[in-house]
Amino acid sequence: MSVWKTEHYANSPKHEALLDLAALAGLAAVPGLLFNWLIPLPFMPPVICLVSFLMACSFGWFAHSTREDRRSASALASDVAGIFAVLWVGAAFASDPKYLVQLFEVLARAS
Repeated sequence: MSVWKTEHYANSPKHEALLDLAALAGLAAVPGLLFNWLIPLPFMPPVICLVSFLMACSFGWFAHSTREDRRSASALASDVAGIFAVLWVGAAFASDPKYLVQLFEVLARAS
């Protein structure tokens, strides 16, 4: 019978952080790819407004569920949530209300 070296495995790197980073990158990249293919140009600011709000909520929920330390020096999910919140407000100021009403009419007809 062999003796297991538990000290070696205790110091091995954790791959959970890499999976969290991959999940965050995928969460941020998917809406950008879908915008290019599916959304007409006049609807871009209202859609960016809606999606950035959802992204801010999802990153905020992710930061809350992982219980990240907000005093860390590195960029965190709560920082990314703040960036998406600023993008949400900026897109809301840039969008024309006429296109927002048209977008909701298109969504209501599709339902």
